[in-house]
Amino acid sequence: MKKIKYFVFFLVMFLFNITISKANTIDSIYIDVTLDEEGNGHIQELWNMYVDRGTENFKPMTNLENSTISDFTVSDETGNIYTFLSTWNTNGTLASKAYKNGFNYIDDGVELCWGMSKYGYHTYVVSYTVSNMIYNVDDTQILYFRFLNDGMDPAPKQFSITISGPNDYEDTLAVWGFGYEGYAYVSNGSIFMSNSDERNFQSNEYAVVLVKYPINTFATDNYTSKFHTFDEVLTRAMVGSTPYKQQSNSFFRYFTSAVMSMIQLVFMTTIVMFFFKNVRKNSVNYTKKSINKKEVQYFRDIPCQKDLFKAYFLSDMYNLNRKKEDLLGAIILKWLKDKKVRIVKQEKKKWFGKKANVTAIDLTIFGDSNNPCEQELYNMMNKASKDGLLEENELKRWCSSNYNKFFKWFDKALDYVRNQYVDEGKITITEKGKFFKSKQYHLNNELSEEAMKLAGLKKYLQDFSLIHEKEPLEVMLWQEYLIYAQIFGIAKQVAKDFKKIYPDLIEQSDYFNYTSIIWIDTISSHSISSASSARSSAESYSSGGGGFSSSGGGGGSFGGGSGGGCR
Repeated sequence: MKKIKYFVFFLVMFLFNITISKANTIDSIYIDVTLDEEGNGHIQELWNMYVDRGTENFKPMTNLENSTISDFTVSDETGNIYTFLSTWNTNGTLASKAYKNGFNYIDDGVELCWGMSKYGYHTYVVSYTVSNMIYNVDDTQILYFRFLNDGMDPAPKQFSITISGPNDYEDTLAVWGFGYEGYAYVSNGSIFMSNSDERNFQSNEYAVVLVKYPINTFATDNYTSKFHTFDEVLTRAMVGSTPYKQQSNSFFRYFTSAVMSMIQLVFMTTIVMFFFKNVRKNSVNYTKKSINKKEVQYFRDIPCQKDLFKAYFLSDMYNLNRKKEDLLGAIILKWLKDKKVRIVKQEKKKWFGKKANVTAIDLTIFGDSNNPCEQELYNMMNKASKDGLLEENELKRWCSSNYNKFFKWFDKALDYVRNQYVDEGKITITEKGKFFKSKQYHLNNELSEEAMKLAGLKKYLQDFSLIHEKEPLEVMLWQEYLIYAQIFGIAKQVAKDFKKIYPDLIEQSDYFNYTSIIWIDTISSHSISSASSARSSAESYSSGGGGFSSSGGGGGSFGGGSGGGCR
């Protein structure tokens, strides 16, 4: 019995150590492909990852047919340009591979290899050229290439691929994605692919793109013996594929399909009509006392006990904000005022030894928040930054690849405040419907009065430059004003008015000044636009695979293979 107790104890400790120990992880891989006029692909990949075991990272490139790999270079986040070795020893030590890269030749291809160099967080920049990526068939030109392999260890949690050509692509260009759940479409003249932001990319998935180009798009005489017509290519690619859009349909569609297979169509029609009569799925209904905007008077204080989220909720309920996503900039301004973040400018090493001055949000001093929505936003921004210093392009890229998660956060914020008001008794709930219940939320008069104050504050800020009498203005108060102006969507204009009337006041802070305010407004609006554009493009794209990828399929593609990651 005693031996069994010891065994159980050591087993528990072993499992505990496995659980808490870190392992090699790849947070994301971003791949940028530029096709030249001859159909060669110039590729740059950003691997954002953590390594704590092994000696090297690698990417197998097989099934190359008429293609060759050249110009293979690697650098990292420190600006170090790795030394290319003509002979690569996969059995070498961590130190022998540090800051070096090379080819490991294998059957039917080559492995791109580079040293981990040292353990910890890294962003590796991997560049190479693939010749003859574009193939001619009898009736068109094709790009049919595997950019991410299955069996990667570890697999990246997230990926995105951007493919550009010598000229912008038309939105009608036919594009298909295979091997993963996500998106594949043309946007702003380029092809964009990514996995769904609702789940991580899996190790049994891969990323294959098929593009049907008009004849003579590229000046290449490259042919393949595999395929003679585009129909042959597409037929082979579709084998084993399941469209992601079909998989992601609503529960109601699955329910309808299942019921219709069991009962007669007439009965099902009756059920559907009854269902829609009694409930609207995912709808939230509010009733409230309206406010007469003609009766709104200037209000110079900060309503809602200076609770930014409650002010946001009431602004949304009473249509005082331009768009609900303006909350993003307001929260960043609040963090800046409370010194939970700061705006920093630094000289950053770019690829191939180049340097540039970069503005970023320093998130490393944030700490924690008691507000779960605020904490979640911080976590998303920190993930986008990789190193705690969030640059504009990093946030835009993250929002573009994670637009579902990004937009859902704003709904969570509204629900969070609504539930608070329910607990406080300021919102009451009634239910409607006999069989399918729907909730009706009733805002009391106290919330209407708070909304009237918010409307008065908005009017005051909008007319600020028209008020002739220059009044004393405390530093903390004008900072609050700018935060609420951001909620209303008028921060840029209010900041200009403040700078004009109180030039010394708005510039006396070394962290909350006019330049920072305008930059935060810009980074938030650009990120929102990036997410909106990605969502719109994926949902409206109708060529090829219709904007969505397919799980499975993609057989017979060139490039890629299986495996890769760390070893």
